[in-house]
Amino acid sequence: MAKKPSLKTALEREPNPFRQLKIYLEHELDKPVPWTRLAELLGISPSRMRRLGCGSERPFNPITAERWRLAYFGKWKQLARYQDFIVDLASKRRVLTNPFGRVLRFYGFKWNKNKKTMEFTEREEALAFTPASTVGDMVKWMLPRVNATATKYGGELLTTTHDSFLSMLPDIPEVVASYHADMKVILEREWPEMDSMGGITIALPGKFRCRTDFTTGYNWRKGHICTTDCKADCVLVNPRGQFDYQEKAA
Repeated sequence: MAKKPSLKTALEREPNPFRQLKIYLEHELDKPVPWTRLAELLGISPSRMRRLGCGSERPFNPITAERWRLAYFGKWKQLARYQDFIVDLASKRRVLTNPFGRVLRFYGFKWNKNKKTMEFTEREEALAFTPASTVGDMVKWMLPRVNATATKYGGELLTTTHDSFLSMLPDIPEVVASYHADMKVILEREWPEMDSMGGITIALPGKFRCRTDFTTGYNWRKGHICTTDCKADCVLVNPRGQFDYQEKAA
């Protein structure tokens, strides 16, 4: 009978960090941890877990994937047209500019001997540039204002991750409520810069806003209060974690 590898060896053999976490939890709990439970623990959907290479041992089916792709773009026809527009723009001009004036130049072209033409090889980079860089520039605009607001109420901005902010505040309901109100003004402002999104004019200029979600708690992990549906040894239990912020009526 083969000897079970040690925890250290098992973690070293597995490059996927989510699978590493699963291995560690199963070692510590001494029982299997389903992917669905791990997804809940991390606060992400099972479908996203599968896209990250976890949660399914079924082999990749190219026929099914193609059906999904066609159905997706069949429903969101404007998205398909937008992607074609951006790729065509990047391949012809070799440069893209986001709503804040950030520029990205493209050099990925190769000669197709059969077609006798130059082919654009940076399609994915072109599609990712406008949304990713735009979110980054929006966050950079908000960052000093969020930091000043946290400081104003005796708190501290701890970190920002992509499109979210994590702050620490005094445990005073009135302070949290005031901070929440000020943050909504900052985060849900109108963005006139978005009147032109990657060369496409917005139908309602000056009206673009981003809705925001607020959570509060005493630790960083997603909050979970066990119900009758939970097992006795539920690994998600975290009554002091992050819960959706409930704004009190005036």
